[in-house]
Amino acid sequence: MDVRVRANQKCLRLSPNEDQLIPVMVSLKTKDLQTADGPKPGVDLICVIDRSGSMAGQKMALVKQTLNVLLDFLGENDRLCLIQFDDHAQRLNILNII
Repeated sequence: MDVRVRANQKCLRLSPNEDQLIPVMVSLKTKDLQTADGPKPGVDLICVIDRSGSMAGQKMALVKQTLNVLLDFLGENDRLCLIQFDDHAQRLNILNII
């Protein structure tokens, strides 16, 4: 398995006196699971989406853009679960999203 962690910013200024959140992208890549007996197994993917007020505007637009790109990578054997949260969590029905 190949694991990569990449910061979204090229340059960061870290403070030794306070906790900071650093947005990163984590990529996991496994060996190709294609078998001679049939198609590769599906992927079960869970996306947890913050819908609180702090995500308004450009942040939520980026989440939507990322989900649209993600849908292009999913195949017919893959499954996607979306969970949104603010004050409480809710699992979304995929049929209502597409």
